[in-house]
Amino acid sequence: MKNIYLILTFLTLVSCASVKNIESANNDLSINSSKYKLALDTYMKKDLLKAFAIAVDDNGAFAFGYSFEYSNQQGADDRALKECIESRKMFKVMAQCSIYMRGNELYKSTKKSDCTSLGSLRSLNSAIETSLIFENGTHSEINIYWVDYDGEEVFYNSLKRFDSYTQQTYLKHPWVVRDQNGSCIAVVESAEL
Repeated sequence: MKNIYLILTFLTLVSCASVKNIESANNDLSINSSKYKLALDTYMKKDLLKAFAIAVDDNGAFAFGYSFEYSNQQGADDRALKECIESRKMFKVMAQCSIYMRGNELYKSTKKSDCTSLGSLRSLNSAIETSLIFENGTHSEINIYWVDYDGEEVFYNSLKRFDSYTQQTYLKHPWVVRDQNGSCIAVVESAEL
């Protein structure tokens, strides 16, 4: 696989509230997104021994939990997962909770794969904003495509050799990287939760 470098980052605008606040497909997304943003903002301001856990369903419903100021990382991880699991059950989110951040660093990053999954790719609903940093480490120009909700590729950007840019996106939204001949180089998705 050619050298396409990717970094997944949470937007600093997207934040977290109390551990009990959940985003659910059955709730008003704007109200819950505000609670989520407040919660992540609170999380980011706390000390390093902390963890953030999340579960995201294919329909966009999600649950989360976080912890901070623990004496060890394992304790912070365990507490964040416990809070996420309680919220997940309460709001009937089917996806499993997993640690997504430790300290201020992402614990899981992007998933870069070959092009064998192209025919089955499509974006799924998600209320969780994120961003991808695409950096072209190949010897020629590349093109970046978003895979829409119908599985169609939508052109977004071209990158010359050694150029990079930040693409705003959502969890559960795949991207395809192609060379100038249209050949698929890589499929990029946010890390599975």
